[in-house]
Amino acid sequence: MAFGALGESAAAREAFEQAIESDPEYEEALYNLALNEKETDPQKAVELLERAIEIDSDYALAHHELGGLYEGLKDLTRAEYHFRRSLEIDPANYWSGLFLANVLAIEGRNEESEKMYRFAIGLRPELVGGFEFFARFLEFTGKVQEAATVRASAGLRFGGWPRPDDPKITVPQISILGHEL
Repeated sequence: MAFGALGESAAAREAFEQAIESDPEYEEALYNLALNEKETDPQKAVELLERAIEIDSDYALAHHELGGLYEGLKDLTRAEYHFRRSLEIDPANYWSGLFLANVLAIEGRNEESEKMYRFAIGLRPELVGGFEFFARFLEFTGKVQEAATVRASAGLRFGGWPRPDDPKITVPQISILGHEL
């Protein structure tokens, strides 16, 4: 992992491949190689993570990463399964809860999504970004007043983050319910 942190992905790839060659059942090497590959070859990353959870079915981090990869590949059924599995193994996994809420929203399962957003923000109330995602979800579903209440409970102003249309500020694109905000 040190290679990856230093931006040396080729050296990291080589080290993880050697570790897997030495021990094909080394799930952490499979996981780390998948992280190294996920931007350039998401399908290879999926295959590596699937192998990791075949070795250790309770590998919560691998399930979480698979959920994110499957969401990106638009396979929402598998994304939901892996986020739920990650939460089953580690019920305090804020990120799996937040990402599962988004998948449920994309699927139009708004009631379940709202419950999951509430669960996730309850796990890590100091992470105000989750409140903003939840508030934007509520606005999208027509619950504008509730969205304002959620933002206020997190100490967020008007919309928590700068508006994407503000020319003075560059904001990364985010997507809620499959719509760019």
